[in-house]
Amino acid sequence: MLPPSAYFLFPSHGHALPSLLVLRRFLKFYGIDEARQLVLVEKEKFEAAVMILGRCSPLWLVPKGRAMVGSSLARQTHTTENARPSSDMSEFRKAFSKAKHIAVITGAGVSAESGIPTFRGAGGVWRKWKTQDLATPEAFSRNPSRVWEFYHHRREMALAARPNAAHKALAECEARLSRQGRWVTIITQNTDELHQRAGSKHILEIHGNLFKTRCVSCGEVESNHRSPVCAALQGKGDPDPNTSDASVPADKLPRCEDDECNGLLRPNVVWFGETLDSDILTKVEEELGMCDLCLVVGTSSIVFPAAMFAPQVASRGVPVAEFNTETTPVTDSGLSRSTSRVPAVPRCPARWHAMKPRSSEGQGASILTTPPPTNTETNIL
Repeated sequence: MLPPSAYFLFPSHGHALPSLLVLRRFLKFYGIDEARQLVLVEKEKFEAAVMILGRCSPLWLVPKGRAMVGSSLARQTHTTENARPSSDMSEFRKAFSKAKHIAVITGAGVSAESGIPTFRGAGGVWRKWKTQDLATPEAFSRNPSRVWEFYHHRREMALAARPNAAHKALAECEARLSRQGRWVTIITQNTDELHQRAGSKHILEIHGNLFKTRCVSCGEVESNHRSPVCAALQGKGDPDPNTSDASVPADKLPRCEDDECNGLLRPNVVWFGETLDSDILTKVEEELGMCDLCLVVGTSSIVFPAAMFAPQVASRGVPVAEFNTETTPVTDSGLSRSTSRVPAVPRCPARWHAMKPRSSEGQGASILTTPPPTNTETNIL
């Protein structure tokens, strides 16, 4: 049990700030019940961050780029006592075969196989700007033409992309299980609609949708799959750093089709620094509360509130399986690294763990990990 007076820094530069409700649930998961105050702080190495204030000196600071507690104390609390390796994937198959309600949390790593660049790494630059600096309300207010060029480019890429093996495997899994009276919900941070195009039916898009627009004046949200999104953006959006801005006049950018409004439209996506749709989050909470198995696929697990979904589910004693090419804060919570291959998620190693509910004696989590890689690939979905 961590002391209630611990300080936590949740890095939020380039990320939406977590809500008070999300933070409280995060603290509850780590056994902390006395969060007293929220303060937005500026620090040299952490930039904008949310700090939970308690009654004593800071216990630790979470490094920039990490949005989960990285303290060895936290890891020991949840993993050391009862960690045990599995001999194979039989534990996962058993949980999968019994699961009636599966929640699948997906991120940019799923769509990367389809050629959709992420907002980080090599794909995190458009022309000479960091994509994270373009995906903000402030950037849109300063230069809506530039931001619309950027999103026109992303829309065109998404329209040209095709669902990959991971999208298809999840859609086929949902279809197969639905015939057995079982339920699969995709909770995605992606905005490209590739899950829909692969055939998935039950999808919650927590970061919005590239192919929906929202009027900044009247708030009307509409689907929009036009290519180009407006005539003035035809042929625009080239990411080459030597390309000049199109400087499209505001009245030529996408506009509301309500004659009495005619307001400027924006992409209906969640920009950095914005809060998520409360209705979507409510549905996500319902799914996480009902699921009896959770899969985490292709996500860094550093962006709130999605970073908290798997720990929230695991705290109920629900099995969680992670499929990622790199370690994440979910892995760091005690999960051993494996290089087992899962064809359903191309080039993604599988990590499997189940967390037992903590007893009144405060016992930690049980971790079940995949065995060393073999030459035989097993399609677990």
